[in-house]
Amino acid sequence: MIKYQQVALVSIPKQDLIRPPAALPILAAICEDVGCDYSVYDLNLWLYRNMNRRTWHEVNDNWMKIDSVDDTYQLFFKSFQEWLDKFVSNMLISKPDLVAISVFTHWSSHCACELVSAIKKQDANVKIVIGGSGINGIVEKITGNMMISDWLLQQGLIDYYIHGEGELLFKNLLLGQDSGPGLNNHSFKQIDNLDQFTYPSYNKIDPSVYEYIASPSVMINGSRGCVRHCTYCDVSQYWPKFRYKSGNIIAEEIYHTWQQTGIVSYEFSDSLINGSIKEFRKMNQRLVELKQQNKDFQIEYKGQFICRSPEQFKETDYHSMSEAGCNYLYVGVETFSESVRYDMDKKFNNIALDFHLRMCARYDIPNVFLMIVGYPTETQEDHKKNLQGLKQYQMYAQSGVIEMITFGFTTSIIKDTPLYMLQESLSIVPEFEHLKNNNDYNNNWISLKNPDLTFNERVRRWVELTELANELGYQQPRITAIVKRLEQQMLRIGKQRKQIIPIKVSIGQNDLC
Repeated sequence: MIKYQQVALVSIPKQDLIRPPAALPILAAICEDVGCDYSVYDLNLWLYRNMNRRTWHEVNDNWMKIDSVDDTYQLFFKSFQEWLDKFVSNMLISKPDLVAISVFTHWSSHCACELVSAIKKQDANVKIVIGGSGINGIVEKITGNMMISDWLLQQGLIDYYIHGEGELLFKNLLLGQDSGPGLNNHSFKQIDNLDQFTYPSYNKIDPSVYEYIASPSVMINGSRGCVRHCTYCDVSQYWPKFRYKSGNIIAEEIYHTWQQTGIVSYEFSDSLINGSIKEFRKMNQRLVELKQQNKDFQIEYKGQFICRSPEQFKETDYHSMSEAGCNYLYVGVETFSESVRYDMDKKFNNIALDFHLRMCARYDIPNVFLMIVGYPTETQEDHKKNLQGLKQYQMYAQSGVIEMITFGFTTSIIKDTPLYMLQESLSIVPEFEHLKNNNDYNNNWISLKNPDLTFNERVRRWVELTELANELGYQQPRITAIVKRLEQQMLRIGKQRKQIIPIKVSIGQNDLC
């Protein structure tokens, strides 16, 4: 028996505006599966379309700030709250008896607190459930040291939270089962069989209304977790066990979505699309077969990829990827120093990287290189290898095989990552004493085993790499935003400006904002 007849599915900032959030079509399919009616609301897109653009940018940037709650009293945040009330009023017109809110990441945690408070002010009786990794976030000046999930439940602002994978728990909740591992507790169980779920539904979601660049696109999920346990990444904290859908099922899901929506561009949300080589091959082979069976089915896909040895991943695999529609790869190269890459547990060598680039050049598959500057074991010699690597691979940048490269914000030590657990063995201590109790400031570190790698030095290396990449013709995204964030970090350190190296990056036309 269905407990909730009318459900409001809500996605919130901060997320990209170029495609529908992945959670919405998954939750929509569950509603359809059990037979309850639902409406879909994307607060992120709604604010973008309705707020003054400058104010929207201030609000949107606000979610990334550690002290975002301090801005509650600013005019732009008051404007956000006024528009939030209008959004809630509009959402409640459908008279939902359950509001399901997807809290994508910790950058969404503060917005979730604001939204549920606004909902309860207008309708104290409506039931609210939240889910997503952002429910584990802490908004210190609102929730203290508590995760927002537990604090909001304690305050009576939500009725349920779903910790972990929500497909089964959300379905059970709709059917009246309001207890179990992961429902209002943190003892969730991973789902082993990912092939069992109904395909995501776009019956009430229109990808064409989003701010896409070339053509509308949607997200596809083929796996959860990761076969790697890179030290700087917290994926294994959320998904300890790697699971992969059947390659044939993934291909059929893409085909089904294409039939339903006409969308030809797909982006995988997976940590690695080739985590399971066996199933990845099956997916590509099935996509090729479907293209041969239906000449109108001409799709393309992109996703995160790891370089593998030529013995593991052969030229035939790259050919199959190209035929299936792979047209873009995000590759976590991280560093051109093999020793540092192995310290990160990335576990591929430069032979694999060289082979990957040759194959991508041969089969016309562009790449984005994701890099990390200033890992705790990175020496001056390692930094020189990074500079040399930029020169070595310049031809691939000029030919478009390395379409973009990004050096991030310098290495952060994030809670719940292996690197966080390795601080003692690496002799990592706070560099700035006055920030040592600020748990949010994850750039405040120095390794006593590598004491030359100060925060200043990490920024200096970032500047040098960015400048050289620009000179060599590498395209780089969001450099202006990164510089702004690094400057904010410097100000947070609290030193005099003259004691901090200036960031003067001649980014020119290679800055892709």
